[in-house]
Order: sequence, then structure tokens, then C-alpha cells
Amino acid sequence: MKKVWLAYSCSDNYDGGDTVIGIFAEKDLADAFVEKCKRADARAPQAPEKIEDTPENDKLHNEWYAKLQRWEARHPAKGNNRPSLGYSVAGWAVRKWR
Repeated sequence: MKKVWLAYSCSDNYDGGDTVIGIFAEKDLADAFVEKCKRADARAPQAPEKIEDTPENDKLHNEWYAKLQRWEARHPAKGNNRPSLGYSVAGWAVRKWR
């Protein structure tokens, strides 16, 4: 049997909240991908502190949201892990399909 490596992103605190964000033939490649995702997460734009419904805050929020959308589009996981609480890699045995 062959083994593939799945990279996961945990998007919430509930069972089943892990999303597969990549499938790799080698563990080293999956680990490198996860590290790339973590580095991208560290560069995520921070939301504005004030959330009061005012025109000034609406402008700040809209600017932040545009930055967030650009960041998600460039993220290695392509937005499939937002927001991520952590990453993991797991190996799965795969048998040949007929």
C-alpha cells in the first residue's frame, strides 16, 4: 500500500472542523506546506479595534476587509482555512483503485 500525506487546517473547536488543505506524496512536502501556511497566517491583516457603527469605522472596516480578501486570495490554502486555529499533517494508506 502507498501512503499519502494530508495537510489539515483546524477552523473551529468542533469535531470534524478540520479541512484538508493539501494532499502530498511525501511528508516533508506536507510539512513544508503547513509551515508556509503558518508564515502566511502571521502576516494576516488585523481587524480594526473599534466596531461601532459610524461612517469613520465603516471606512476602516471596509479597508481592512479589502486587505483581508487580498490576503486570503494569496494564502497557500486559498481561504479554505479561515480562521485557522492550527495545522496538522497525517498519513493515510491508499490502495490501488481498480
